[in-house]
Amino acid sequence: MNRLILILIASLVAPLALAADAPASQPSTKDSLHATVEPGPYWNVVRTEQFGIAVPQKWANLPPRTNMVLFIAKQGIKDETRQPLDVGLSVERLTKATDSLEDEANRLIDRYKKEKSVTIEGKPKTEHLKLADGHDSLLLSLSLVGNNRRTYMQKLLVSGPDHRWAVSAYVSAGDQSILPKPDSDMSKKLRAHLESFTLDANKLNLDGLLRAYLAPPQMPEPSSQPSGK
Repeated sequence: MNRLILILIASLVAPLALAADAPASQPSTKDSLHATVEPGPYWNVVRTEQFGIAVPQKWANLPPRTNMVLFIAKQGIKDETRQPLDVGLSVERLTKATDSLEDEANRLIDRYKKEKSVTIEGKPKTEHLKLADGHDSLLLSLSLVGNNRRTYMQKLLVSGPDHRWAVSAYVSAGDQSILPKPDSDMSKKLRAHLESFTLDANKLNLDGLLRAYLAPPQMPEPSSQPSGK
């Protein structure tokens, strides 16, 4: 299949959605990026001169918001409780920050705490991860509940030589749905997509995606009850 050429626009002005809320850092004003998209059997690989990432197939390209260079989503579907299901992934390119990734994550958490329409459920989780190209990153995960909806947000913060990057994935469904939970199959796949992100497009690591998409489902533990024989 021929490679598709996309123009990833970095600076369209539009209101920010809660699920794709930007970090406290300022947006980058650098020109648009040209990218190649390599179709695959389970996911597509996006390569640009500044980053690479594997993205879900058959998701719609949406108009990027102010500081986004990529925004794709799957909409118009229902969760298992027959409530609207929204799933999305975005890449944000920001100006180089001088503060730490931990400080950035804490400001994001504080921002969500001040949001009147939602409540943070449980304790937000942060994890330090090493990208395939050797750059350090921090993964922030948190659950938001409000207006009979639950959203599970995962945001990967990365400090590059010229920019700070924020790669986000969210699942938003009815508040009784199991999909916007960290242990759902959907959330695990989205995490694998985030972990594929790299600032060197020639060094994508797809091992996590292979595990998430191709590993057989976990079987329940065998019963410890006597067989009755």
